[in-house]
Formats: sequence, structure tokens, C-alpha cells
Amino acid sequence: MQKVKQIFYRRNAKQALDKLEDIYQAECSVDGQRHLQYLMRISVWEASAMCN
Repeated sequence: MQKVKQIFYRRNAKQALDKLEDIYQAECSVDGQRHLQYLMRISVWEASAMCN
């Protein structure tokens, strides 16, 4: 996530970064992690690892 943020900062796209942050926060809620698992066909462990 940090790497993604750095790219956005370099481009100075604050709005895009905020939007990304919102999506990231939503996906990393408990329901969001389930959604990630479903979308990406990954395990619970992988979904939570992506969010930490």
C-alpha cells in the first residue's frame, strides 16, 4: 500500500489518493475482506495479509 501511495504522491494526485484510501478502507473491513476473498479467490489469510 505504501508503494501505491508514493506513486500517487509523486503525481501529486491528492483526490485520487483519497479515493484509493476510501476503497482500501472499505475493502479491509471484515465484509470487505470477504469480498476480496470472493473476487480474487484467495484464502482468509491472504485477504487479511493484504490489509495489514
